Amino acid sequence: MTEAFLQQKIQCLLDCMERRFYSATAITLYRRQLRWAEEYCMSKGCCIPSTADMDHFVADAVRLHPKEDPLLLRRSWRLLADFFETGEFHSRRYRYGNAMLCQEFHEELEQFRSGLEGSGLAEGSIDILIRGTRSFLEFLEKEGICSISGIHHSHLNSYIMEAAPKNSGNISNVTWPLGKFLSHLKKQGKLPFDRVPKLPHPVCRRKKVLPCMEDAETSAILAAVDRSTAMGRRDYAIILTAAYTGMRISDIFALELPSIRWAEKEIVFVQKKTGTENVVPLSAEVGNAIAEYILDGRPKSDSRSIFLSTKAPYQPMSASGNRTRIIHKYQHAAGIERRAYDGKGFHAFRRSVGTRMLEAGIPVTTVSQTLGHGSPVSAKRYISLDVKGLMECCLDISPFATGRWIGMAKTKIKKGYITLQDGRTMRVQKMSTPQYMIQHKWLYFLLLPGALYFILFRYVPMGGLVIAFKEYSPFLGMWESPWCGFDQFTKFFTGNDFSKLLVNTLGISLLLLVLYFPAPIILSLFLNEVRHSGYKRVVQTLVYIPHFVSWVIVASLTYQLFNVSDGIVNIIIKGITGSSWDVLSKSSTFWGLIVGQDIWRETGYGTIVFLAALAGVDQELYEAARVDGAGRWRLMWHITLPAIRGTIVMMFILRVGGILNTGYEQIFLMRNDLNVARAEVFDTYIYMRGIRQGQYSFSAAAGMFKSVVGMILVVISDRVAKACGESGIY
Repeated sequence: MTEAFLQQKIQCLLDCMERRFYSATAITLYRRQLRWAEEYCMSKGCCIPSTADMDHFVADAVRLHPKEDPLLLRRSWRLLADFFETGEFHSRRYRYGNAMLCQEFHEELEQFRSGLEGSGLAEGSIDILIRGTRSFLEFLEKEGICSISGIHHSHLNSYIMEAAPKNSGNISNVTWPLGKFLSHLKKQGKLPFDRVPKLPHPVCRRKKVLPCMEDAETSAILAAVDRSTAMGRRDYAIILTAAYTGMRISDIFALELPSIRWAEKEIVFVQKKTGTENVVPLSAEVGNAIAEYILDGRPKSDSRSIFLSTKAPYQPMSASGNRTRIIHKYQHAAGIERRAYDGKGFHAFRRSVGTRMLEAGIPVTTVSQTLGHGSPVSAKRYISLDVKGLMECCLDISPFATGRWIGMAKTKIKKGYITLQDGRTMRVQKMSTPQYMIQHKWLYFLLLPGALYFILFRYVPMGGLVIAFKEYSPFLGMWESPWCGFDQFTKFFTGNDFSKLLVNTLGISLLLLVLYFPAPIILSLFLNEVRHSGYKRVVQTLVYIPHFVSWVIVASLTYQLFNVSDGIVNIIIKGITGSSWDVLSKSSTFWGLIVGQDIWRETGYGTIVFLAALAGVDQELYEAARVDGAGRWRLMWHITLPAIRGTIVMMFILRVGGILNTGYEQIFLMRNDLNVARAEVFDTYIYMRGIRQGQYSFSAAAGMFKSVVGMILVVISDRVAKACGESGIY
C-alpha cells in the first residue's frame, strides 16, 4: 500500500462525509485526525488500518497532541478501518466504554448473542441481556476468573448483591440476563454446575401503581421548550406526542414519514416491544407540532425517520440515551425536582394517558388496545382504579398549541395535499386499495387457496338449499321440481317429532356446555402450573391420544366396558353390590353416556387452544405479583384467567353457535331400540328421513333450520360479549 493510495482512501472517506451533510468544521477536524492516522500507518508500515492497532494509534496521537479527545481519535481511526474493510462509509455510533473481555468470555458472549438473535426476542430485550451478561463477565474478570469452568455459586451471589443497588428500579435486569446466560451454558454443556441454580432475588417492593405525569408538570415542561430552534421544535413534537398518544418513546423515535396518515388523522406504527402493528389517533395539537418540525426544523436528509439528530449526518434518534437527556433537560428548565426511580420519565406520560382514558369511562380492554398491550392485564400495572388517584393524575385536555398552529381541524385536505393555517401545504401520501393489494400481493396469494376452498366447497353447494322450498324429486332435478314455499318447514315444526328432537338436542348440548366446556380450561390451567417439562409433555401426549381414536372404536370400548353380561365395569359393580348397572339400554343414562365419551375423547385436545393463549401471558406480571406475596391460586385467578378471558369468550361463542350440532356418528353408534326416545336428535333424524327414507326436501328444511338457529346464536353471543367489554369474534 503506497502513501498515495492511503491518501486517496482518506479523501474518498471525507467526500462521503460531505455527502452525508457533515459540517465544514467537522470535516476539518476529521481531516486533521485522518492525516495523523496516515502518518502513523506510514511510520509503522501498516498495510491496512485495523481496529487492533487503534489503541496504539490513540496513545501515540495523545502523546503528540495532548489536547485531542481520545474518543474522537478512536472514532476517526474506526471510520477509516471500516472504510478499508467494507468500502462503505458507516456513520454508526461506536461504544468504547466497555472493557475488553478475555478471549474465552468474548467468544462465549458472541455465541450467546447469536443464539438470542435467532430466538425471536425484541431488539431491546436482546440489548438488555447482552449488557447484563457483559456486566457479569466483567465482574468475574475483576475477581480473577477468566474461564467459564471457574464460575462458582458464590460468584453468582456476590454479583447479584453488588449489582442489586444499581438496579433497584428493576432487579430483573440483573437476574434475567444471568439466568439466560446460565441456561445458554447448560445447552452448550459448559455449565460448571449440575443444573441452573435458583438465583437469589433481593426483594425490591415496587409500587403497585406507578406515578403519572401531572397536568401542571406537563404544562411546565412544554412551556420550557424553546420552539424557536430546530431542536426545540423536535423536542416539543416528541414530548407532545408522548403526552397525547401514550406511545412508548422507542416507538416515537422510530416513527417514519409514512407513519403519519394526515388524511385519516391517525398514526400507524409497529411497536418495538411487541412487534405488532398499532394505530393511535392523531390529534390536532400533535399533528401541528409534527408538521411544524417537518417544515421548519427537520434537516434535509434521505432518511425516512421523522425525528433526526440536529448534527450531521442526521441519524434517527436513539431511544437509549436521548430519551433521558430530553426529559431531564426540560424538567430541569421547568424547575421540576427529580428523585431516583420516581417514575417521572417519558413513561409517565403513557401512564397519564391510560388513567385519563380510564377516568372517561373507557373499558380497560380498549385502553390496553390503544396503548398496545399484549393483554388487558398489563394495564393494571400502572393504571390506578381509584377515582381520587385518577383525579390527581389526569391530564388537562386543554389545547397546548398556540400561535398560528391553531389545529388540524381547521386545515383543508384537497387533492392529496394538506393546507395548514398559514397557507403552506404538505403532501398526503394515501395508498389506494389496488396499490395496497399490489404491495402485499404475496399475502393475498397465500389467502387464495383458502378462499377458493370455501367458495367451491362451502358457498357453491349452498345453492342446493333451494330444495327446502320445493317438492324435490331426483327424476325431475333440482330446478324442475315443483315449488312449495314454506310447506316443508310447516310440516317439520308441526310434526310430532319436533319437540322430542329439540328436547334431546338441547339437553345433550347444554350438558356438554356445562360439563365439557370448562374441562379443557381447567386441564390447561393445571398443565400450565406443571414445572417439570418432561412430566408435562408425557401428560399432554396421554390426554391428546383419545382425540385420534375413531368414534367406532370409542363405541366398541364403551360396549365392552358397560356390557351387562361380561363388561369390566359391570363385573366390578356386581362384585361389590351384587347387581349390574344397565347403562347401554336405559334411556335415562344415554345423555350422561354421550357427555362422558365427549369429555374422555376431546378434553385433552381442547387444551391446545388455551395452552397457546397461556403461552402469550406476560411473565413479568407473575414476577411482580410474586414480589407482592401472591401465591399460585392468586396468580391463576388474578393473572392467568383474565389473560385468557378473550380466548374463553371466543370459544364459548363458537360452542353456543353449534348448540344444535350434537354430532351424528357418535349418537348413531350408541343409539338402539331401547334408548331411541332420548337418543333421537336433529342430525340422526335428518339422516333417517332424508337418506334412508328419501325425503330430501324435508331433511333440507330441517338442516336449514338448524343452521339458521346456529347463526343467530353466534350473532347474539357475539353482541353480548361485546356489551360486556370483550372483543368477540368479528
